[in-house]
Amino acid sequence: MVDVSAPMKSFTLPAGRVINQSLFSKEKFNAAAKAKYNVEIAYPKGTLDAFNNFLLDIANEVWGAGSDEDENLVLPIKDGDEMAAKKAENGKQGDAYEGMDVIRASTTFNYNGDDAEGGIKVLDFDSKTLISPLEQDKVYRGCMMRAAVTIGTYSQNVTGYNAMNLYLKAVHKTGEGDRLGGDGDEDLGFEPVDAPTR
Repeated sequence: MVDVSAPMKSFTLPAGRVINQSLFSKEKFNAAAKAKYNVEIAYPKGTLDAFNNFLLDIANEVWGAGSDEDENLVLPIKDGDEMAAKKAENGKQGDAYEGMDVIRASTTFNYNGDDAEGGIKVLDFDSKTLISPLEQDKVYRGCMMRAAVTIGTYSQNVTGYNAMNLYLKAVHKTGEGDRLGGDGDEDLGFEPVDAPTR
């Protein structure tokens, strides 16, 4: 990856549904990757149109007029239907991606701006109160959040394509939502029983 010299642009995304997150501790995508804080958020298609236009304007500013029409331009908005299909091919559940556009944003820096543990800035409903690591159960797969991101531009080493990625600055919880599977709170179908007699 070759960074492109360009001023960093910031954007606050609209609220979407959290699919995956690691906001209070760093995670690795794979063994070779660097551990990062990250979030993956899904939006009904059309929700990110203004953001997409903002990205295309940046492309023209960084790589020249007409760059927004380059079919090889790599934007950080992923097609949820394609992601769901790929998961299905691997025998995994991908329902949460269907009919959605998806963004992923990450950072190595914590709330204090250090490349260290401690978590990023996670704001509660009032957008002022911090959700601490001790309260991290408030943030779950399926809740609603918006993310503040910085947009990075670079050229891919292997393909030479112009590309963008999202650096995570902070997140703001905006609502509750149906929990996605994997949080251990699913209904297992147990029926109530009488207390055993002794």
